[in-house]
Amino acid sequence: EYYFRLSEIVRAYIEARFLIAAPDMTTEEFLSTLARGDAILPGEHVGRLRPFMEACDYVKYAALTPDVDAAVQALGTARNFVQTTAGAIPDQTRGGQAA
Repeated sequence: EYYFRLSEIVRAYIEARFLIAAPDMTTEEFLSTLARGDAILPGEHVGRLRPFMEACDYVKYAALTPDVDAAVQALGTARNFVQTTAGAIPDQTRGGQAA
């Protein structure tokens, strides 16, 4: 439940921030969309997000049981992703103005 909710929060953020329907896509689909030529999000952000999202998928779909340290690290990764991308990337909804 924890990983499912954490993943959904990050997907909803991506949808709102980058105008990508992440909640409706597979992990690979939306990561590929984000990484498309660094046009939407610089590759280093996608590179950090990928292991987080893949870990969430393993927990959700392969019944992997992570330990507490892994859960805390997952939260830190999600928080860091949001904090580092919240204002750093031009917001396409406002004519390229930084949010």
